[in-house]
Amino acid sequence: MKKSYFPLILIAGALIFAFSGCIGEQQNMQGWPGPKPEPIKHHTVQKGDSISLIAEQYGVLPQQLAASNGLGLKGSESTIYPGQKLVIPIK
Repeated sequence: MKKSYFPLILIAGALIFAFSGCIGEQQNMQGWPGPKPEPIKHHTVQKGDSISLIAEQYGVLPQQLAASNGLGLKGSESTIYPGQKLVIPIK
Protein backbone atom coordinates (compact mmCIF):
# COMPACT_ATOMS: atom_id res chain seq x y z
CA MET A 1 0.00 0.00 0.00
CA LYS A 2 1.32 3.43 -0.97
CA LYS A 3 1.37 6.14 1.77
CA SER A 4 0.10 9.62 0.99
CA TYR A 5 2.45 12.40 2.01
CA PHE A 6 0.04 15.11 0.94
CA PRO A 7 -1.12 16.04 4.50
CA LEU A 8 2.51 16.35 5.69
CA ILE A 9 3.48 18.46 2.69
CA LEU A 10 0.44 20.67 3.23
CA ILE A 11 1.31 21.24 6.90
CA ALA A 12 4.99 21.88 6.10
CA GLY A 13 4.01 24.39 3.42
CA ALA A 14 1.66 26.20 5.81
CA LEU A 15 4.39 26.45 8.47
CA ILE A 16 6.94 27.74 5.97
CA PHE A 17 4.46 30.33 4.72
CA ALA A 18 3.54 31.42 8.26
CA PHE A 19 7.14 31.99 9.33
CA SER A 20 8.57 33.25 6.03
CA GLY A 21 7.78 36.84 7.04
CA CYS A 22 10.13 36.55 10.01
CA ILE A 23 13.23 35.81 7.97
CA GLY A 24 15.53 38.75 7.41
CA GLU A 25 13.44 41.21 9.43
CA GLN A 26 14.48 42.93 12.59
CA GLN A 27 12.80 41.36 15.60
CA ASN A 28 11.59 43.06 18.74
CA MET A 29 12.19 41.79 22.28
CA GLN A 30 9.35 39.28 22.07
CA GLY A 31 10.86 37.70 18.95
CA TRP A 32 8.15 39.00 16.63
CA PRO A 33 8.99 40.91 13.46
CA GLY A 34 9.09 44.65 13.88
CA PRO A 35 11.30 47.45 15.09
CA LYS A 36 13.13 47.08 18.38
CA PRO A 37 11.52 49.14 21.10
CA GLU A 38 13.71 51.92 22.38
CA PRO A 39 15.08 51.46 25.89
CA ILE A 40 13.11 53.28 28.55
CA LYS A 41 14.69 55.29 31.34
CA HIS A 42 13.01 55.61 34.72
CA HIS A 43 13.61 57.92 37.65
CA THR A 44 12.42 57.26 41.17
CA VAL A 45 11.35 60.53 42.77
CA GLN A 46 13.32 61.52 45.86
CA LYS A 47 12.33 64.02 48.57
CA GLY A 48 12.98 67.53 47.22
CA ASP A 49 12.68 66.53 43.53
CA SER A 50 10.57 68.57 41.14
CA ILE A 51 9.63 68.08 37.52
CA SER A 52 11.99 70.86 36.45
CA LEU A 53 14.94 69.51 38.49
CA ILE A 54 14.47 65.97 37.16
CA ALA A 55 14.07 67.27 33.59
CA GLU A 56 17.29 69.26 33.91
CA GLN A 57 19.11 66.22 35.31
CA TYR A 58 18.20 64.16 32.21
CA GLY A 59 18.51 66.98 29.67
CA VAL A 60 14.84 67.06 28.66
CA LEU A 61 12.25 69.82 28.81
CA PRO A 62 9.92 69.88 31.82
CA GLN A 63 6.99 69.83 29.37
CA GLN A 64 8.31 66.59 27.82
CA LEU A 65 8.78 64.95 31.22
CA ALA A 66 5.32 66.01 32.38
CA ALA A 67 3.63 64.84 29.16
CA SER A 68 5.42 61.46 29.31
CA ASN A 69 3.93 60.88 32.75
CA GLY A 70 0.46 62.36 32.37
CA LEU A 71 1.32 65.32 34.56
CA GLY A 72 0.75 69.05 34.19
CA LEU A 73 3.12 71.85 35.08
CA LYS A 74 0.88 73.91 37.36
CA GLY A 75 -0.86 73.32 40.66
CA SER A 76 -1.85 69.87 41.81
CA GLU A 77 -1.33 68.47 38.26
CA SER A 78 2.42 68.77 38.81
CA THR A 79 2.56 67.07 42.20
CA ILE A 80 5.03 64.19 42.39
CA TYR A 81 5.76 62.02 45.41
CA PRO A 82 8.87 60.33 46.79
CA GLY A 83 8.99 56.75 45.57
CA GLN A 84 6.98 57.55 42.43
CA LYS A 85 8.55 56.20 39.22
CA LEU A 86 8.67 58.58 36.29
CA VAL A 87 9.31 57.67 32.67
CA ILE A 88 12.12 59.77 31.20
CA PRO A 89 11.55 60.56 27.51
CA ILE A 90 14.43 59.49 25.30
CA LYS A 91 15.87 62.08 22.98
